[in-house]
Amino acid sequence: MTRFTRWSLPAPGLLAPLALALATPACAAGGALPDEAVVLTQGEDGATRTVPLGATFEVRLPAQLGTGYGWALVPVAGIEQLGEPVTRDGGTPGGTETQVFTLRTTAQGRHAIAFSYGQPFAGGQKNAKMVRYTVVVP
Repeated sequence: MTRFTRWSLPAPGLLAPLALALATPACAAGGALPDEAVVLTQGEDGATRTVPLGATFEVRLPAQLGTGYGWALVPVAGIEQLGEPVTRDGGTPGGTETQVFTLRTTAQGRHAIAFSYGQPFAGGQKNAKMVRYTVVVP
């Protein structure tokens, strides 16, 4: 004979306080809300942004990866790339996609960061485009 356990949900009035209790520690621990995150794009080439020490930020750049071209961070002290860039599909086969780089500040100061657009393989075109930003870490 199979026994079934009857589950019940908490009273509706208890769900909102429970959700608030679960969300509060993340915010109190310094977790940035999505609309507070620093995001740089190709259209902001030359921009200067302030990013706290140890914080992450994103750089989103359009690429036509099917042609062998892609963006690469030019290494710089004080800025660390976290993993490989994520590619977001533009929705059109063979069309433009977006490479998303997640970076973290590791030292205070003024850091000039650059991304190079090219073909990384032997004989491929290098530095077809460059974008540059300045990140200030107080």
